[in-house]
Amino acid sequence: MLKMKIIYCLCAITFITACVSVSNNTTEKEFYWIEYTVKSGDTLTSISTQFNISAQTILALNTAKTIKIGETFRIPSIDGIIYTVTAGDSISLIGEKYSISREIIILANNLQNRINIGDKLFLPGAETN
Repeated sequence: MLKMKIIYCLCAITFITACVSVSNNTTEKEFYWIEYTVKSGDTLTSISTQFNISAQTILALNTAKTIKIGETFRIPSIDGIIYTVTAGDSISLIGEKYSISREIIILANNLQNRINIGDKLFLPGAETN
C-alpha cells in the first residue's frame, strides 16, 4: 500500500509542473501542464478531443508535425493562443491586451522575466482579438 502512495505522488509531480488559476470574463480554470505519451490508435484529433485542446495548439507547443507511438507531448489544461512577440511588447502589456496575468504568462512559458522580439508565447485562456 505504501508503495502505491509513493508512486502516485511521483506521478502527480511529473504531470503537473505549474498550477495557477486563469480567469476570463465568465469562468476560472486551473492551468497546468500534462505530459501525454502517444499510444497505439491515438490520432491528433482523438488526443485534442480527450483534452479539449485544439490540434493546432498541441502541434504549436510541441516540435512534432505528426504524432508517433511512444512520443511524449506537453499538453496544457486550458487552450489558448500562440503569440509572437513584437517590438515594444512586454510581458505586462501582452497580459493586459489578452486579460492574462503576468505571472501566468511567465509560468506557462517558463520565462525568466525577459522576452525577445520573435519569441512565441503560449497564452492560456486567451482568444484571438
